[in-house]
Amino acid sequence: MLIALLLACGLTWFRRWRAARAVITTLTFAVLVSAVLPVGVWLVAPLENRFPPPRQLPEHIAGIVVLGGATDDTLSAARKQMVLGSAGERLFAFLELARIYPSTQLLISRGRNGNGRRTGLAKTLLPEFFARHGIESHRFRIEGQSANTFENATLGHRLIKPVSSDNWLLVTSAWHMPRAVGVFRTAGWNIVPYPVDYRTSGSYSLAPAFDTSRGFTLVAMGLREWAALAIYRLRGFTDTWFPAPVKTQSFQ
Repeated sequence: MLIALLLACGLTWFRRWRAARAVITTLTFAVLVSAVLPVGVWLVAPLENRFPPPRQLPEHIAGIVVLGGATDDTLSAARKQMVLGSAGERLFAFLELARIYPSTQLLISRGRNGNGRRTGLAKTLLPEFFARHGIESHRFRIEGQSANTFENATLGHRLIKPVSSDNWLLVTSAWHMPRAVGVFRTAGWNIVPYPVDYRTSGSYSLAPAFDTSRGFTLVAMGLREWAALAIYRLRGFTDTWFPAPVKTQSFQ
């Protein structure tokens, strides 16, 4: 939308009035549709509904993996305390599961911050945070080099070397779960999805929402995730366009 606005502005400087009006009209229509109609819900709900939460947790698992995005690394480093991001629910679900399975391995695959730099969060704040919640440091390992979901799976696999027959709980946002499951399966993990951080109710209502901020956020999130699914399939990071639950998955 910003690119379209800049284009329209540039067209006016060159007195291309008809083209500028066409771009502005199209942009206005796109903004109106995104802000009023539940387009974002239609995009995100299928992603969130793809992997429902497990009805019953496995009796035995080898470990738990949580993907990054739960913390704002830059602010955490600047303020010297844990600052949660928009997906903070991932971290609390991870803590809850760690208490349910007190003897399992724990992997935090959190990657680098938005600027590609390390912030020191892994060395100080994360261990202190887990210690305050009763999780001993010897239980968890931190993979802090990954820059995307593909590297979460491959670098995490290289670090942990999981046995293909062992179940690993995967904690990430529900809208991100299809891509994460596809990548982790391709990398050799035996994954049990544990989705959290829902952004929609799961229904496909046609009623206007009139919530501009939420509408734009969901549209951006949905478009990005569907595009990422396609790109990951084309690059061979996953073996299917839209990963689905494994009907015959057994818990050991």
